[in-house]
Amino acid sequence: MCILTKHEILNLLASGDLEIEPFSENMLEDTEINLRLSSNYAIIKNSDSILDLSSKRLFTKKNIIVDTLYEVLKNDSYIINPHQKVLIESLEFVKLPKNVKARIELRSTFSRLGFMTPPTTIAPGFKGTIMFRLDGSSLPIKIGKNVSIFKITLETTASKTNGYDGIYQNQTKITLPRFNDNILG
Repeated sequence: MCILTKHEILNLLASGDLEIEPFSENMLEDTEINLRLSSNYAIIKNSDSILDLSSKRLFTKKNIIVDTLYEVLKNDSYIINPHQKVLIESLEFVKLPKNVKARIELRSTFSRLGFMTPPTTIAPGFKGTIMFRLDGSSLPIKIGKNVSIFKITLETTASKTNGYDGIYQNQTKITLPRFNDNILG
């Protein structure tokens, strides 16, 4: 695997193999693309209820069990409370080539403020807006639309893959967890 540079990213964009919309060249750093936040987010609620991952009720098209664990909101600015977990959507719609995967990371400034995000990758061939999970700092922090908290690093695979064709393909807006046989076995 090889991490792509700004020059290689620009070439992929010019060829149409990589799509980012809306795109501005000032989003690029040497080996990273800074993504901005949309106004869509979901607060993960604290609960003492047990989410039973073996339940076949999780396989329904409208998953009422999971939906009750989130509060989906839309605001141009919002406060992330201490230790709160939030799903946040990128402003950008991204389409990756079938031989490029992406790794999501926090930008350094936001890590230094105490925010955290779990290691997350985006499969080759994925297209849609990107969902980030952000864990709150030890103090309330106001953020909002167009803030560049996250970045993605692009890596090539040794050869082309079949491309992602999973349950989150073409997602837009906040997409809550979905379950299928591939996830729960």
